[in-house]
Amino acid sequence: MELAAIQLLGLPTALKALTAGMAASCERPVTFVDAGWPATAPAEISVVLYRVAERTIRDATEKREASRVEVALQGTASSLRLSVSDDGMAPEPEGAGGSEPDGRGDVLGEVRSRGGAVTLVESGRGRVRLEAWIPTHPASEGDASVPHA
Repeated sequence: MELAAIQLLGLPTALKALTAGMAASCERPVTFVDAGWPATAPAEISVVLYRVAERTIRDATEKREASRVEVALQGTASSLRLSVSDDGMAPEPEGAGGSEPDGRGDVLGEVRSRGGAVTLVESGRGRVRLEAWIPTHPASEGDASVPHA
């Protein structure tokens, strides 16, 4: 999806369309949950998070053979969070297939360059969750706090 379309539709609507399209193309459940997204979310951040979701869904369904994927958005006035969970195989350790798990270094680097953070959590129950968090405003000097899930 192009930048202008994401800006026009808003991230929740764009992700709803993305997940529906991916579910149809890979013939498995790819669902979307909007857990509260501010209407005033910066468009630049929305585009970055869209790209993270798109790449992570594709990696889960094509490389890691997930049978289901869930995408969730949550936002406040101070931060925006994207979560992508799946039941696919565990990603390769960092350094094994690129600078980031599943080779997502390019889009994950965009999250970090905006003062955000990315975490990858594997549960013992065959679940993998990637979370990307970006502050809506750049952190002031000396403020290194990052909210955790």
